[in-house]
Amino acid sequence: MALPIIKTPIYTLTLPSTGSTYEYRPYVVKEEKNLIVAMESQDSTIMINTLKEIVRSCLFDKADVNKFTMFDLEFCFTRLRSVSSGSEANLQAKCQAKECVGTHDIVVDLGKVEIVGEMVSVKERTIKLTDEGVGVVLKYPTIKDLTKYGVIDSTGKDEMAMMILAIVSSIDSIYDADEVYAAEDSNKDELVAFVEQLNNTQLQKLAEFFKSIPSLKHVEEYDCKVCGHHNVVTLSGMQDFF
Repeated sequence: MALPIIKTPIYTLTLPSTGSTYEYRPYVVKEEKNLIVAMESQDSTIMINTLKEIVRSCLFDKADVNKFTMFDLEFCFTRLRSVSSGSEANLQAKCQAKECVGTHDIVVDLGKVEIVGEMVSVKERTIKLTDEGVGVVLKYPTIKDLTKYGVIDSTGKDEMAMMILAIVSSIDSIYDADEVYAAEDSNKDELVAFVEQLNNTQLQKLAEFFKSIPSLKHVEEYDCKVCGHHNVVTLSGMQDFF
């Protein structure tokens, strides 16, 4: 005898990077279990791959998640989390005052958490590097880009190496006075070598763009009940909201 099938509510969301609208369902217990295991692993590659699979399935296989930006994936996560496990996330923050052991309970309405930061035009993403006409056109890297260039997997990489890879993942094309060179026509080593030849001023121009990419953020302020210190806590990224 067939067991009853529970009807699943259907919601809609609008992807921040493209404005495309998708229907989605809550994730189920099995998917939530996989997500918890992935989060507990503290392995960024496992976490992203698990989340990609859950988002893809909850969007009824109608989206190529590899083409999402990281802020698209983060946005989808909060919407899924809100309708699947309750709209409120109960978090705990440690007092930022030195030597204080006080903690504070934070309740965040995930349905109201938004992506912070404005997307900019191609013109604003075109960065001139030299007076001789060499420059770079940047893009918002997709999950595929971040995976391809090793940004998601930070194992064994120092901060400078990670910054270079992050910049490489954001390069759409490189140009000089005579020609435009599409990043997809160059391999990872060639792009890394291009970035590594830049001086610090040029490097910072590119790094500033990556730092300004929209992201999931929420700011919470509270006074510590133990020492009275005024805390400003910035929640950022998926792990902070789970």
